[in-house]
Amino acid sequence: MTPITTTIAAGATLAITTMPEGGRVTVTHSGHLRLVETVNSNPVGRYESRSSGSVTLDVTNAAWSATNLGDATLEITIEKAYMEILGKPGVPRQLAAGSTQVNTALTETCRRLSMRAVGANIRYLIGSTAQAANADTSHFIADGERLDISLPATPNISVIRDASTDGVLEVTELV
Repeated sequence: MTPITTTIAAGATLAITTMPEGGRVTVTHSGHLRLVETVNSNPVGRYESRSSGSVTLDVTNAAWSATNLGDATLEITIEKAYMEILGKPGVPRQLAAGSTQVNTALTETCRRLSMRAVGANIRYLIGSTAQAANADTSHFIADGERLDISLPATPNISVIRDASTDGVLEVTELV
């Protein structure tokens, strides 16, 4: 990606918010600079330098801010990292998989989930709107199998049993 170069006034703070989750941001700077990572407005990480330097920030669900403690010049490079951040356990769900498909709207901001089939092989379908799983053609998860997957925005999941035995899809939303 093309670097974003900016200068912030002494004592001013710049929010760094245009970062891909699971990505990486490199900040090259001159001058006295403080970077603070926040999650839900709570500071969780900090980097401070009194001279020129460079730091790479791994991006999760956090926001970063840069404060110029002198006359810092920033060059910010945003890139997609080659890693997958699973996240923290969020809403747990038990989705009954019977002879009729059932759609469930997941938490709107959930982007990953961990799921395990219990009691039967299950078919599932995931999308951004209501889904209709099919017992013959939808994605398959075997009884006892666990899958961790990423989700689209406004995720929905539909489940149906694969054969004649009902089961449960144990789902943990990861946030």
